[in-house]
Amino acid sequence: MHQPSDARGFSLVEVVISMLVVSVLLAAALRAVGASKTGQLTVANRTEAMLLAQDLLAEIVVLPYEDQDTPTSSIGPEAGESGAHRSAFDDVDDYHAWNGEPPVEKDGAAIASASNMQRDVTVTWAKPSDLSASGFSGTGIKRIEVVVRVGNRELARMFAFRCSANRNPFEIDRLSNIELVR
Repeated sequence: MHQPSDARGFSLVEVVISMLVVSVLLAAALRAVGASKTGQLTVANRTEAMLLAQDLLAEIVVLPYEDQDTPTSSIGPEAGESGAHRSAFDDVDDYHAWNGEPPVEKDGAAIASASNMQRDVTVTWAKPSDLSASGFSGTGIKRIEVVVRVGNRELARMFAFRCSANRNPFEIDRLSNIELVR
């Protein structure tokens, strides 16, 4: 004689419901991993952008305020100073309106880790009373701004100031600033 057992198997409905729950949990986990990787990439891009901006700004601020051989009242490279790379730039304002896409070293060597980025430089005269505003020539202070982008998205902005020889640099010792773009 055969005795009925209390053990029962899964019904088809229970199996389908279990698969549905597992699928929803798996999709949520994959979305969380994707969001985490996107966040890591964003942080890595911003870090790379800040390093690129700092590197270029450091290269610029060590140069003289103006060309020692041919001082001019205009901002921009003098004749013979524009070219494929920046090795001929010999003063701060030679970098005005310079664009590096993709970013390269001063001698023209590629920066492989930043092939998708672009660096832009703007040099303007700054008003001594309001350094964030552009001034007229002869203020004795030049504002140098470096912006790093990926496509049209701005990742970092950094600026510094360069004084002429007859301007006291201690007047503006608080001026260099780094701004991360959100």
